[in-house]
Amino acid sequence: MRLLHVIFSASWFGGNLSLILLNFMTPRPDTASALVLQHVIFHSIATTIVATASILSLLSGLLLCWKSSWGFFRHRWVVVKIIVTLVVIVFCATISGPAIEETIELSRTLGMEALHNEVYLGNAMLSAVVQPAIFAILVFLAYLSIFKPWSKRKTAQ
Repeated sequence: MRLLHVIFSASWFGGNLSLILLNFMTPRPDTASALVLQHVIFHSIATTIVATASILSLLSGLLLCWKSSWGFFRHRWVVVKIIVTLVVIVFCATISGPAIEETIELSRTLGMEALHNEVYLGNAMLSAVVQPAIFAILVFLAYLSIFKPWSKRKTAQ
């Protein structure tokens, strides 16, 4: 189970890094169809790789808690990992994901004029801020997994 958890977590990490690179490294499209395609690719990575890997990482982590001596609430680092992971997944599902879908729709209906639309630009800014922030959070979660800081919770001893 540990191996699966590492694979799912690494997939989430890599998928998020792909979104950052796509967001910042690709040249600005010069046609409406290229603009739509760029957003569709971004959405595909977000929904197929990142969303799936994040949920499987959470589930495999919960299974590890259940089947190992770590437990769900014995160690602060485990509690923090569970809470932070849930917050990131819920945020992406309720705010970031719909913003990506709205960006696709705007680029389809407005074409290159979308680049001057306030909603489109707001969604682009959201993505430019959120993806690196999630990457930093994933690095923090990896740190917790590797170094297991903090002592056991007093109530669990």
